[in-house]
Amino acid sequence: MESPDLSTTEEMFNYVSQGTPAPLTPTAVAFTFGRLDPLVPKKAAELYRRRLVSKVLFTGGVGKDSGALAEHGIPEAVYCAIVANTRGVLFEDILIEKKAHNGAENCEYGLKTLLHALPQATRLTVVSHALSARRLTAQLETAARRIEREFDKIQVVPTDYEPNPQNLADVREAAEELARLVTWPHKRGGDGFVWITGHLQTLPDPVPAHLVALAERILGRQLVGA
Repeated sequence: MESPDLSTTEEMFNYVSQGTPAPLTPTAVAFTFGRLDPLVPKKAAELYRRRLVSKVLFTGGVGKDSGALAEHGIPEAVYCAIVANTRGVLFEDILIEKKAHNGAENCEYGLKTLLHALPQATRLTVVSHALSARRLTAQLETAARRIEREFDKIQVVPTDYEPNPQNLADVREAAEELARLVTWPHKRGGDGFVWITGHLQTLPDPVPAHLVALAERILGRQLVGA
């Protein structure tokens, strides 16, 4: 992999992790994508303590980001709930979905859990690992549309993870996330094409061409639809 320009790499980081600008407004729930990363439940707990969310939903079973949790059969959502509780989130204010194995299932099963517990929820805040924030939120919004459920407001709050443009693992992860934003609509037979055409709250513009070109150089492959 060639070494990309640092400023352009930072731009790619900012694009895939872009959150909602401050100030945030209170919402019913933090829809939190679990993983073996304490920054995820810590961010959800921070929002709860600041009274920006009333409930915290953690979604995640045992998946690719489960790490050592998989050895003990501990779902990511359970791990995150325990960490969040130590940071001040009351257990009665935690919702857990522990069957999902990937982002698509996080969205599908998480929405079912959310709407069963809070059927009148119209505003939510998404919390996820920073580099996954834009893709997972757009995927969640698309999943909600599939079941004919739209939210009045979706806020996006990435974790405080700070990717390093000189860390090749961070660079490649960001490039893979950007690649998913480009290729996912085509793999779904056009169902996700609203990402590109600007009808989602969370992805209002096409993926910038120069960032697509950067991801292609990093990954060494052409992206579908680029």
